[in-house]
Amino acid sequence: EPKEDPTMPLKHFELADQAGAWHPADATIDGATVIVRNERLPRPTAVRYAYAINPQQCRLYNRDGLSASPFCSHPELLKFEPDLPRE
Repeated sequence: EPKEDPTMPLKHFELADQAGAWHPADATIDGATVIVRNERLPRPTAVRYAYAINPQQCRLYNRDGLSASPFCSHPELLKFEPDLPRE
């Protein structure tokens, strides 16, 4: 059963740069908001979560214990990637 732990890092978040390339990002929870950052991307254009064939250790849950589904804020930036991460 999921337990709320603000110290546990959130994995599988990525931000897109102006050219649409994806970069790993750090994510934290602040109240009811997920803050996603990458120090090298001051102006990201999109965010995605758990974009992998079989993402492991996805720890984003709501208070009812339901896990967040993989998502992308700009699906038009998603491309077929034959080397998509397995985890």
